[in-house]
Amino acid sequence: MQETELEPYKQFVLDLDGKKKIEEKIRLCLDFMRNALSQEKTPAFRDFWQAKRTCLDFFKEKMPPRIRTIFWAEYVELSDEIRRLNEVLNEESSFAGEQMDLAIQAIEKDLERKELILKESDPIEVPKVLQINAKMYEVMQSELGLFNTFTGRLNALRKELIQINLRIKQKNRLFETLSKLGDQAFPRRKELVKEISILFSADITLFVEKEIVPPFFERKEEIKALQSFAKVLNLSTRAFTETRQKLSEYWDQIKEKEKEQHKERAEKRGIYKENFEIIDAKIASLKEDPQAEERIDALFKEIKELELGREEVKILKKRLMDVKKPIEEKQQREREEQKKAAGLEQKRQLEAQQQLLDHSLEVLNQAEVFSLDALVEKWEALVKGEKALFAKGIEKTMLESRIDTIADHIQEKKWQNLLEENPEDLSSSLHVLLDERHKAKRKVKESLEAHRRTVGGSALSLEESMLYQELIGEEKLRLDTVETMIEEIEEKLFDLEE
Repeated sequence: MQETELEPYKQFVLDLDGKKKIEEKIRLCLDFMRNALSQEKTPAFRDFWQAKRTCLDFFKEKMPPRIRTIFWAEYVELSDEIRRLNEVLNEESSFAGEQMDLAIQAIEKDLERKELILKESDPIEVPKVLQINAKMYEVMQSELGLFNTFTGRLNALRKELIQINLRIKQKNRLFETLSKLGDQAFPRRKELVKEISILFSADITLFVEKEIVPPFFERKEEIKALQSFAKVLNLSTRAFTETRQKLSEYWDQIKEKEKEQHKERAEKRGIYKENFEIIDAKIASLKEDPQAEERIDALFKEIKELELGREEVKILKKRLMDVKKPIEEKQQREREEQKKAAGLEQKRQLEAQQQLLDHSLEVLNQAEVFSLDALVEKWEALVKGEKALFAKGIEKTMLESRIDTIADHIQEKKWQNLLEENPEDLSSSLHVLLDERHKAKRKVKESLEAHRRTVGGSALSLEESMLYQELIGEEKLRLDTVETMIEEIEEKLFDLEE
């Protein structure tokens, strides 16, 4: 650089030696000085000062006063101009130095608060296959990103400082400060690059040692994710190259496995086709088979057991469903018809039950009016009607209770007839009647116990609970009536035996 800057001055000295007159030499000096100040970037101060000293010596020589005055005025003008330029450059250098100080101070503050900056930074997205070490990658890469910023800023400031015109002492001080900051940033960045490179290399080694099994596209997607992740990380050149090579080799192994799989599939296509045709023929024969439903389930099972491709299985299952659908629709219609018929039958049963209930109440209310034979006839009709009912519930229980009560009236009429007719076999008939009344008593007690359990243990509605309470009351009255009749029969038998 010094030789390039001194070349114009050497040419000036050679030109100066060629001049004989003192006026020509001074003119050459003044022109060279003016040219040194008019450089595009920075004035050639060294050339100017050397030419100025040379020119000043020429003023000591003899020359016409008028010419000396003209040359001296120009000499003074150039001296003032370089002084002004020097002041401007000093101001610019001072401003540049202040800005450089501020930039360095900003880096110092950021280094001091780097922990806070790291907490506020967004974590990187780690591939699923590396989730076991995801936290380590997030921490290390976040710190690396921060130190990458620091080192980039330090390098940029160093380059800028080289270009700035500052006093040597000030420039050296700034260089020293940048060097100290670099000692905090560059070694730590290098250490982090080494650590993250070792971690990523180890993870890639474990990854490529995994057995290659279908589905292959998943493993290929993982490789793509790892390759992209490697570009995000600040790895060493060696680690980046080696891991990329391992992933590429693993990719090639997967491609080979895919080729083998395609070859195996091609070999199996013939078997698939043969099995497909067998099942398809069986499906076609189902349309005229009355036992198609049973065979459909067997064919579904056979499809699972046979070697068939995915598409073949899909087509066969669809065809089976096409056959099965009309059968299921027919069964559904039948179920709906059965349900409808059951609903109608239930409705009929309920209507018949209600009719029997109403009729039993009429018979019960007129039991005293009917003759024995008429009451028996009514009672038998009610029993026959009750047996034909399938309905259950409180209404059925009420009907049974009323029929039993009518039976009690029949027994009472028999008792009265025996007393009135007084037949020869009165004793035998009374024993039969007594036996029937004891059976009736046991039945009434069983009914009472059953009703009490129902009321105590079931979640009955209010209406049902009230009906059962009414039944219990009626059954108690029946029990009293039956017991009274038993006592009367026993007294009559006692009188006959005496």
